[in-house]
Amino acid sequence: MKRSSVAATMVALVAVAASGVALAQKSPACKPVSDAMLKAIVTDHTLEVTADGGKVSHLVTSGGTMYIERNGKWVKSPMTSADMEAQEKENLADTKVYTCAPVAAVPGVSGTAYHVHSESEDAGVSDGTVVVSGGLPVFIDVTRKSDGQTSHSVQRYGYAGVHAPM
Repeated sequence: MKRSSVAATMVALVAVAASGVALAQKSPACKPVSDAMLKAIVTDHTLEVTADGGKVSHLVTSGGTMYIERNGKWVKSPMTSADMEAQEKENLADTKVYTCAPVAAVPGVSGTAYHVHSESEDAGVSDGTVVVSGGLPVFIDVTRKSDGQTSHSVQRYGYAGVHAPM
């Protein structure tokens, strides 16, 4: 599926697909994680992603519309929450391995932490920690290996007081 650069950036920022935290429920232990990730897509939220090199990106989803901050300015994405949900359902069909296991709490982050491992042809191999609180992800720390490249990101979700930035 071809995406515009804004839509591709949105997919990367939402990081559900880009981080390799795929939503396929290959392991029953992944149900709390996959349910939370799907719920987040359609729930108003903010997302701060800190990628390799310390680059920080911001995303807001409000009322089914997604916004991304680019070069200090907010841009409305052509991709909606419904589009992202459909994309994720397509991605989950391609996931070959998806395992989850509870792990020790992440310092300073409230919720249940899971180690998540996924493998797919498109997203590569990823390993990370997902923290779920109130049925929604609040923190993701993931390393992904794909096409000979390794990337790392930390993602922080917020759900209170969310509104469209423009």
